[in-house]
Amino acid sequence: GIESDDINMIISSEDSDKAVANKIPVYDVQPINNSEKTNTPTKENVQINQVLLNVKFHEQRSQMLKKAKTYFNSLCTTKEGLLEKQCGILCKGWSMRKCILKPHKLCYYKIGQETVLRGVIDFDLLSCTVEAESSPGDDAKIFRIVILQSSKIFYFRCSTNIELKDWVNKIHRQIASSEGYSCALTKIAIQPHFWRRDRISQKELMKIANTGDIILFRTVGICGALQRFVTCSETDHVGLVMRFTNGKLYLLESLGCLLYTSDAADDTPCLDL
Repeated sequence: GIESDDINMIISSEDSDKAVANKIPVYDVQPINNSEKTNTPTKENVQINQVLLNVKFHEQRSQMLKKAKTYFNSLCTTKEGLLEKQCGILCKGWSMRKCILKPHKLCYYKIGQETVLRGVIDFDLLSCTVEAESSPGDDAKIFRIVILQSSKIFYFRCSTNIELKDWVNKIHRQIASSEGYSCALTKIAIQPHFWRRDRISQKELMKIANTGDIILFRTVGICGALQRFVTCSETDHVGLVMRFTNGKLYLLESLGCLLYTSDAADDTPCLDL
């Protein structure tokens, strides 16, 4: 066939009659307008289109990550509320406490003293279970957290059965995703009053510590206790964290130099916060 782009003139009427005689189709062709030609894609246009595609891909990826993060947070939902905790050794009773369920950790505070930590159950440092207290009646609304390899049991009482079920389910989720659920941890559980202090394991310290972080020390000994008494402080000296490119973590103490490495043993003592 005859392409219109290859014709640059209009066939005259005489040529048209001759074409009809020869049974050749006649085409009414107009001159080509160069301004209407389709521009071929240039290198710059291709690069711009590629950038737009990359931007769209990253937007979709960020939306997917945001949805995944929202779903994960929904599985590890924290909870905060007032619970009655069983206190006392010989004469047991119930005292109201403000309880905050954090990721892999349950903290409770005395009412009116929310800045002073009364106790913490760290599921990454302790192996424990949670269960509702079995009772012949439905008025108990009590659940307990049992510390394995220890005689310590924490009892909490809720106001309603709905709250009881919600607390037990959410605490169980935190326990199931913690380090203490996958392996038996007993080093902290055998220490007296282990729930009084918030701690961090060396594994977690190696993960989050970075150059410039400051660690406060509370040493065991007469010199440290005397210094804390004189200065009216809870700590007696400090240390500066330095992380090198080889992954090793140095802690420069005011009393010397202590080296932490990422391949340290898991039974290294935890640090009190």
